[in-house]
Amino acid sequence: MKSKSAILLLLTLLLSVTACKKDRDKEPEKTVNEKVIGRWNLTSFIEIIQKPGEPPKTNTSEFKGGYFEFFADGTMKTNIEGELTATYKIKNDTTIELFDEPYTIKEITNNKFVFEASYTSSTRTVTSTFTLGR
Repeated sequence: MKSKSAILLLLTLLLSVTACKKDRDKEPEKTVNEKVIGRWNLTSFIEIIQKPGEPPKTNTSEFKGGYFEFFADGTMKTNIEGELTATYKIKNDTTIELFDEPYTIKEITNNKFVFEASYTSSTRTVTSTFTLGR
């Protein structure tokens, strides 16, 4: 009986130690604000133009060396259309405001950031999608 109790105590102790270790090793999930900070390289830009009664027209652009760099103080730099410094704001984890315009965050991980915006006028709708990587 003593050996069964000792084995049971040992197993309980062993399970407790390994369970605590897993909790300690696990890092908390970063927020969108934390994920966005840092330098991101532009890997693709796709613009879809839709005019009423016409098939959509897709334009892709290659910006070799294009980047966005986001700082914790809410400022950012980019060289997409010349060197620019501006402010940005994350709203409700699904929207980033750049250049006073809202962009929908489609995906953000530690290594990939995709955001897009759509603009509609009386003659067309333009959807621009930026894909960034580290």
